[in-house]
Amino acid sequence: IKQISTVEDVAYNGDIAATLSKIRQVILAVGGWIIGMLLLVSLFIIANTIKLTVYNRRLEIYIMKSVGATSGFIRLPFVIEGIVLGLMSGLLSYGILWFVYTRLTGMFNVGGSFMFRLIPFADVWWILLIGFLVAGVLTGVAGSAISMSKYLKEEGGSSNE
Repeated sequence: IKQISTVEDVAYNGDIAATLSKIRQVILAVGGWIIGMLLLVSLFIIANTIKLTVYNRRLEIYIMKSVGATSGFIRLPFVIEGIVLGLMSGLLSYGILWFVYTRLTGMFNVGGSFMFRLIPFADVWWILLIGFLVAGVLTGVAGSAISMSKYLKEEGGSSNE
């Protein structure tokens, strides 16, 4: 850049760039751990919710097994319930993110400063919505599968495949 005739002086602050890069890496690592922990908590909550539902419907499950229902037939309503719980939690999370992000965008984009300009939510809303819904559905299916497999093994119903 110094070789361009219209440039008078060039200042390169490599130490500041390295520090900012390290800060970014730490924030990404901490954010990843937080997201992982929140996924585990969500999985735990959904699994326990399905477990309570299964426990409340144990007489119905026993009757279904008695008349020859397969474990897959018994699991299906609980998997669907897990999917619905996951979709609702994904939509709720998306709504909270939309609210917080639009408020932050309003705060940081006031002066038109180049350094703190945030991406408009309208540019990424559909990617975030799909991501939240997919993560919710996968978490719901995993939570219901975990609690149903534990219940069917405990009750000895896994041989009715």
